[in-house]
Amino acid sequence: MAKTNKSKISTRSIKARVLILLVFLLLLYIVLPQIDSFAESFAVLKEASLQLVALAFLLVVASYFVAGATYLLLAVRKLRFGRTVLIQGASAFANRILPAGLGGLTLNVEYLRKQRHTLPQAIAVAGTNNTLGFIGHLCILAVLVLTTDEPLTGTVRLPYEPLVWGVAVAGVLIAIVLVLAPGLRASLLRLLAGIGKQFVSYRKRPLRLFTALGTSMGVTLISVAVFYLSSHAVGVPLTALQALLVFTVGVLVGTVTPTPGGLGGVEAGLVAGSLAYGYGASLALAAALMYRLLTYWLPLLPGFALFMFGRKYYL
Repeated sequence: MAKTNKSKISTRSIKARVLILLVFLLLLYIVLPQIDSFAESFAVLKEASLQLVALAFLLVVASYFVAGATYLLLAVRKLRFGRTVLIQGASAFANRILPAGLGGLTLNVEYLRKQRHTLPQAIAVAGTNNTLGFIGHLCILAVLVLTTDEPLTGTVRLPYEPLVWGVAVAGVLIAIVLVLAPGLRASLLRLLAGIGKQFVSYRKRPLRLFTALGTSMGVTLISVAVFYLSSHAVGVPLTALQALLVFTVGVLVGTVTPTPGGLGGVEAGLVAGSLAYGYGASLALAAALMYRLLTYWLPLLPGFALFMFGRKYYL
């Protein structure tokens, strides 16, 4: 028995060391080449309203607590709030080194598995969280558009074509793999059956699900508020509706950009959205850089610290 326990500890230790090595390599490969972008973002602070910047950064911190509350509501097993918030901070860092939110999604799944969730349950909880985020975003858009008299001026060409091609290529590759690997296909079907069962179980907890939708909408509203404050801090007087629409464009472009955290894509989307509303290129760029400074660059080191400190909760 003692030998088995030693073997488990040794395996866990090896996994931790490999993870640390991979993280450092990814940081060197991804973040260091973007130091110029960080310098540009930081330079914007010289002309910004520090009071608005400080308030926006406090909202960024608050978003991790609200995101943690969403996972508490969706989880099958009981989770500790402080530990779950810590993982959300670590997830923010993980999303900086992997594209399309895969880092945060994977980290949350591993965390849930460590908290006595099965793999299908963990994937279903994380998937439901992301789905609620998408639905909540649409609900906020619909409410603001339907309840405001503000004209929806400004049009931005969204990258529908790259998105369609990306989904099509991914679908073809997945289909080829599943055809050539029957064992993998059978495992995937069992996993999907377990995930479907978990999704159906939420019918027994409608109040928790709707409350989770509310907290998920809270995360989106906080992100929009951060962009709104970032814009006003550098002299771009976006309205609440304009901030939401420009933020949505940034999220869409960032999602189809195959870089960690949508680096480059989010900035391009935010600038394009602001330009569509008639704001100058220099101001639009300043607003985008300020937002990314607060949500991408400043949380990087604290997120890394949480990522390393919380290893025992997901390894």
